[in-house]
Amino acid sequence: MQQRSRWSIAAVLTAFFVFLGLIASSPAAIAAASLPSPPTITMVGSPDQSIPARPQFFQLSPQAGETGFTVLGYDTETTSDTSLATGNLGSGGTDAAGRGGVYTGDGSIVQYIRARLNVTLSDGTPYTTGWSQWVKVQPAASSPTNAAPRTVVLGDSFSSGEGVPPFESGSDIAKPNNKRNLCHRSTNAYARVLQRDGKIDLTAFVACSGATTQNVLNTRQYPSQPIQALSITKDTQLVVLTIGGNDIGFGDLAAACATIGCATQTASVETKMIWLRKVLLPRLYNAINARKSSSTKVIVLGYPQVLPDPNVVDISRCAAIGIRPFERISSGEALILRQITTRLNGMIESAAKEAGFSYVDPSRSFAGHELCTKDPYFNRLQGGQLKTYSLHPTSVGQRAYANLVAATLPSAS
Repeated sequence: MQQRSRWSIAAVLTAFFVFLGLIASSPAAIAAASLPSPPTITMVGSPDQSIPARPQFFQLSPQAGETGFTVLGYDTETTSDTSLATGNLGSGGTDAAGRGGVYTGDGSIVQYIRARLNVTLSDGTPYTTGWSQWVKVQPAASSPTNAAPRTVVLGDSFSSGEGVPPFESGSDIAKPNNKRNLCHRSTNAYARVLQRDGKIDLTAFVACSGATTQNVLNTRQYPSQPIQALSITKDTQLVVLTIGGNDIGFGDLAAACATIGCATQTASVETKMIWLRKVLLPRLYNAINARKSSSTKVIVLGYPQVLPDPNVVDISRCAAIGIRPFERISSGEALILRQITTRLNGMIESAAKEAGFSYVDPSRSFAGHELCTKDPYFNRLQGGQLKTYSLHPTSVGQRAYANLVAATLPSAS
């Protein structure tokens, strides 16, 4: 009885394993076993290595029949994701190996990414793989590994990047009024250029088109726009700004010069310039000194000459400084605007040095690149909805500003 029982158990087990073998060899089982696995993500630097400490590109492990990908990103390893990038392979740009898609964040919020692939199986059936493992985009620490200075960029339109779209989210809202914000912080402003170059660790970019010293010091320009100086802390290592042009009404002066003549505004500008030098700049610079640490470097950038010397460059037929025949800047008006710019820069420089700040003169970097020259660094005079772009640096001009700042940094190389 015991021997027959043992043989019965053996027979049952044999039959069971044979059954499993039949299942495993079935077409459905073979197909399931050969389904593509989740991809592997490798973070690689951008082709130009512009941010070596913050990889911009990911590479996905190859899969036969792949047709697209989805990448999700989040600030922690979690199942609650936010979409980071989707599209066909390579649609967002490719890495040096020619595969993958661009990672567009700077890592300050999105710390982890994971991916899955869309593939077409050998029988033509579409299939989506499972999710890959989470991959850490960069160290959680806010400072880049190259020890670039923790930087705050303040000021007006010449620092915000007015005239150089696209503008950052939340800084180009015309309506409704309670959400209005036209700071026009450009993704190609010199602050962002320096950040992408790895020259600075940009902790706050709060410059705003139209800002005055008061907006930097203690007054909100828009409900969603912070008081700029509050972004400076004792941990800030570098502050960069342009300020003063709106305090003297330079935009109104330029508009008058192009229409009814500079003379209608020059007396007002003269009065405002005196007030700027005696009161407004010292008050602002004192407040910055009070907020920063003793080792914080402050760079005050001057304003470049937008118009050429009409004694050197014939501007009489230059289309860039006219909208219509009765709206254009004449040679005489151009001389006045150049003189005002020179005097304004002199006042900014003296006040900055009084406060112990560094002043950077942009005149040489922009010389020969004024409007009406062969290679201008400025937006032409414009009307309508684009009038705020008028006479502001282009992306090339913002790059020139970035180079000026980079040249003053100890780590500049």
